[in-house]
Amino acid sequence: MKQLISVIDRSIKRRNRLFIGENEEETKLIQEKRERIQWWKPVKLIALTLYILLPFFEKPGWCL
Repeated sequence: MKQLISVIDRSIKRRNRLFIGENEEETKLIQEKRERIQWWKPVKLIALTLYILLPFFEKPGWCL
């Protein structure tokens, strides 16, 4: 388990190093991706909330 955690940690650090670049084009693409992710968070939250609340308003199977 400890080895798995260390491998994951190293991968995350490596990926962060790859994203921290001085290239303007890459920086722009990364910024656009972050903006899209921020835009989708509320949509995901609304969908998840509806999915959780839907069973409360459905007629149970044993009532049919």
